[in-house]
Amino acid sequence: MSIDWSNAPEGAEFWSPDSKIFYRELDGEFQKFSEDRNGWMAAAGKRSDYTTLIARPAAWTGEGLPPVGTVCELRAHKLTDWSPAKIEFAYRNVIVWDWVDEPSMNGLCTAYAHDVETRPLRTPEQIAAEERRTAIKKMQSDAECHVYADVFGRLYDAGYRKQVTP
Repeated sequence: MSIDWSNAPEGAEFWSPDSKIFYRELDGEFQKFSEDRNGWMAAAGKRSDYTTLIARPAAWTGEGLPPVGTVCELRAHKLTDWSPAKIEFAYRNVIVWDWVDEPSMNGLCTAYAHDVETRPLRTPEQIAAEERRTAIKKMQSDAECHVYADVFGRLYDAGYRKQVTP
């Protein structure tokens, strides 16, 4: 049985296979999500009444294969750039994915897990930091000076960029 946690209401921690309702535990009390009220409401009963609830899996940290349904960044065969992909199947040494932002790519892609790299989607801050590191390395290379990274970093932060001549 596969639960689509992307459709879960905010704060949902559990799902009931019996009632098909999302639950959360708050201050030791269970609450269920009511579609009618579009919000959380108290759920009757004791903790022992909720033994069949399925807990939300922990978020993928980038270790091991990503769980099915995860949207992550994937680089295939170390030949492509990092691109967003939705994992459709991952087991042992096989991974199947669909590119998220590539409408020209039709169908699912398949590879051995050791031929692809995956990582969680990066935050805007992580992307900016990577761009900064890359730019500083480029500045060092252009100046043929592979020391003083802190100086090049301050120049970058001050807005200095290589001007492209027409």
